[in-house]
Amino acid sequence: MLNRLIFAIIDGLISIKKLAARSEFRTVLILFGFIILASSIAFVLFKYTENLLKERLQERLISIVSTAATQIDYKDVENVTADDVNEESLARLVEQLVKIRDANTNLRYAYIMRQTNDPDVLEFVADAETLEPVEALDQNEDGIIQDEEAAPQPGDPFEIGEYPVLKNEAFYNPSVDRDLEEDQWSVQMSAYAPIRDEDGSSI
Repeated sequence: MLNRLIFAIIDGLISIKKLAARSEFRTVLILFGFIILASSIAFVLFKYTENLLKERLQERLISIVSTAATQIDYKDVENVTADDVNEESLARLVEQLVKIRDANTNLRYAYIMRQTNDPDVLEFVADAETLEPVEALDQNEDGIIQDEEAAPQPGDPFEIGEYPVLKNEAFYNPSVDRDLEEDQWSVQMSAYAPIRDEDGSSI
């Protein structure tokens, strides 16, 4: 009788341990499921917020360039080429670009480019920093103008193989990069708008 009682107690303890083990396993599974669910929700919210912020940035950039393009005199643009730079026209363009850049928070660059005979290459007409003295461009003050510090000059080429928006769309309608793009100066998102002549044609 005593042996049976001892075996019953032992068997009962083993059963309790099995139940406890199963309960702990279920608890771990439930917690793991909650962790996966919480991580998934956090990721979805992050992507939603990221896309929302990107869309708002794109809308803001489109608004800026659409307004800015109407303030540029197309005749000044036509007067500035790689082979023939009208200094007065260039000065007016640079002054206008500086005003556009400085009037908009977090706007780092403002420039004008035109198409060339090569569909994969544009050329600069003017940049807000084109007429900056060397001392102002040397941001790290090492006495050397690095590629990322250099200011674009009239006629400087810019390859657009990795910028699909610049290949066509930007010269007909206000457009914006789909995502952040990297060039020799920085990683940024850019927007573009055509400058039109008195007939409304893109130059």
